[in-house]
Amino acid sequence: MEYLWDLLVNLHWGAVGQIIMIDILLGGDNAVVIAMACRNLPHEQRAKGIFWGTAGAIGLRVVLITFAVMLLDLPFLKVVGALLLHATWTILRDSIRILLDSTPENTDYDAVGEYIRSVKDVEEVHDLHVWTISPGHDAVQCHVLISSYECWPRILHEIREGIKGRFGIDHVTVQPEWACMTPWW
Repeated sequence: MEYLWDLLVNLHWGAVGQIIMIDILLGGDNAVVIAMACRNLPHEQRAKGIFWGTAGAIGLRVVLITFAVMLLDLPFLKVVGALLLHATWTILRDSIRILLDSTPENTDYDAVGEYIRSVKDVEEVHDLHVWTISPGHDAVQCHVLISSYECWPRILHEIREGIKGRFGIDHVTVQPEWACMTPWW
């Protein structure tokens, strides 16, 4: 009991008050939930429901914030928080890279294009995309201009196996275009 009294006396009440006010201002979702819960009640019960729902939400927030401030006094808690923040940042960074279809960090985009161009009978590479589908699963997609359709099976096999062997990417989609093709228009 003495610990609790000492905590209440030495607590930075100004900071706690600021946290509580910000928390209440940002807690608009509670007002929406309370309003939805009380909307079909009769008028006198609706007023009581809104009052007690609001009082309960505010009281619960005050208790939780006070508990959170008490936790901040624990030794090494800030170190644990920093470690969690670092892990969260790593996951967030990787998720953003995947959502933006970024070239994987360990893959050289230009080297992939140069390798495909170096395959015999490949005249041109365009619309090359290298991206991460999910962590550990990268993909390559491109269009290649080749000299004739007879060599296509060999070219496709060589591109797929070469990209898998050199870059570790096993999801490869290649669209062939023949140099002798004439536009349909």
